[in-house]
Amino acid sequence: MTDYLHIPAAVHVHTARSGGAMTAKQIGFAAREREVKAVILTDKLRADWHVGVNPFEGILKVKVHGEHVSPSEIEAYVEDVNAADAKFDDVLIMPGFEVAPSFKWSGSPARGDLKLYDWNKELLAFGMKEPQDWAGIPAAAGWTENSLATTSWPELLATVALAAAGAVLFLKKKKKEMCFGAGCGRRIKIARATRPYRALGACIFAAAVLLFAASYPFTRQNRGENPEEAAAGQRQSIINHVESAGGIIAWAHPEAKWELRVRSKDARARGLLSKAAANLNFTAVAYAEPHQEMLLETSGFTAFAALYEGYEKTARPGGLWDAALADYSAGGREKPFWALGEVDFYGNEARKRLDSVLTVVLAEKFTSDSVIAAMNTGRMYVTTTAAGGSLRMPEFFASGAGKETAVSGETLISDGRVLVSAVIDSVPARGAQVSASIIRNGEVAKVFSGAAPFRITYEAEPVPGADAEYFRIEAEGSRGMKLISNPIFISRQSRAIQKEAK
Repeated sequence: MTDYLHIPAAVHVHTARSGGAMTAKQIGFAAREREVKAVILTDKLRADWHVGVNPFEGILKVKVHGEHVSPSEIEAYVEDVNAADAKFDDVLIMPGFEVAPSFKWSGSPARGDLKLYDWNKELLAFGMKEPQDWAGIPAAAGWTENSLATTSWPELLATVALAAAGAVLFLKKKKKEMCFGAGCGRRIKIARATRPYRALGACIFAAAVLLFAASYPFTRQNRGENPEEAAAGQRQSIINHVESAGGIIAWAHPEAKWELRVRSKDARARGLLSKAAANLNFTAVAYAEPHQEMLLETSGFTAFAALYEGYEKTARPGGLWDAALADYSAGGREKPFWALGEVDFYGNEARKRLDSVLTVVLAEKFTSDSVIAAMNTGRMYVTTTAAGGSLRMPEFFASGAGKETAVSGETLISDGRVLVSAVIDSVPARGAQVSASIIRNGEVAKVFSGAAPFRITYEAEPVPGADAEYFRIEAEGSRGMKLISNPIFISRQSRAIQKEAK
């Protein structure tokens, strides 16, 4: 069995670029103080949600603008983070972003019932190396009520045509003859050029300018397309982009629920929607709603935040995550997704520390590439810090009749009895009372209790008729400390081959 480095990592950390209180360098010093060995920064990318006031969407706009990194700043941002990382030899600092794939407005500024939804259905993206990979992340799609904002070239062409027609009429000349004398037969005739359509042309051109302003950036409400399906496609396109670039893409806070009232004159608001700006005075309510169903409606993503806002319905034994793992074991899902911990750290909240939620990564080397590789394969576990203490899991493996072993994220091929073993410890002080459960295929198979450190073992006979199964660990300490492992899969290979032969 490989002797991996256990690297405590803080995932989902904000710098001053998106509402945080510290620079990347200051976060590095804070990590060193807390003995956090890796920090994954996920500042907000394109945190800008706007809605036009019908029918002049381009002129009258309501905009909620959070502090964020814009696409034009990505390269400089990545360089700044890498420069901060270079100053530490005992802490890894990696750049990343928190991305909102879509947003939805309802209500009206005039009625005072404007509401912003879906903006918190966010993804954490990190592990990509090239700035152009970050810049290529699709921008958020937004819509109002039951309509979707999409590009409307006909409106653009109509506006240009109207402006051209107005200009032609404005400049069009017409000769008018004037004569003097009775009958003008043999008297003096004078030809004079006039612009009889000047007023009409000016009006048409002015109308084109208004239409341009009202339609810019030339989006229309396409009621023929299902907005929910379009938003799902947008989410999947972001996942596909990051995955194809070799990065990690994870669903953030899947069970978060709260609301925030934002006024146009507010300067800061909880570090999340830190600025609200508009050319109208307005009040909007931004709703953060649970979205754990996204884990089943999207595919190809790497992980989800199991703690601290993803446990009750998702990571709890028998929850949504176990359903997805069982589906993968049965061959229904192409790939599993892993549990990670997100601290969502801004540095301006008294009760939250950088090490409040940690993802302990089992890496081969102390490098960013090795950490990303381990996280991509599920070689990690999640642990929380409470009352100054935290649980650790120095060992977790499964072994069969031979010498083969597997750790979290790996698959052990065994047709016979399997031994599952783990060591549960507590830091910095040992002796914490801990209850640890071995979870088999989504159900608690056995519960162990004791003072840390202690070893737990479980011998599992094959499940009749099952070609695959999985085991994972969950532990809870006396002071509210919690630990969640990622699964070890067991493949009954010969049984599966026999089924295929039939």
